[in-house]
Amino acid sequence: ITLGFDEWRGEVYWRIKDASGATVWASSPTPAYGAYAGFSGSLTTPQCLTSGDYTMEIFDQYGDGGTSYSITGDGTPLGVVSASDYAGSTSISFSI
Repeated sequence: ITLGFDEWRGEVYWRIKDASGATVWASSPTPAYGAYAGFSGSLTTPQCLTSGDYTMEIFDQYGDGGTSYSITGDGTPLGVVSASDYAGSTSISFSI
């Protein structure tokens, strides 16, 4: 996952759920904003997920979007959300 932040990085929260609805990876251990407060630049973070169907839920605390998201699996783009494509929340469904 690659995250492209605007200047209000602390407003971001995201999680990835598997097909059963269980959270398998998130920006913070509990649903909370602020995980990226004080961070600068963009961030690429690797994670190994088993084969299956997933949904990434994206939340912006202020409700104005601002962080872009790109999910890639083995070099193949799986989903992209532009910083201007959502307000308070959106989601991306993808399969591995």
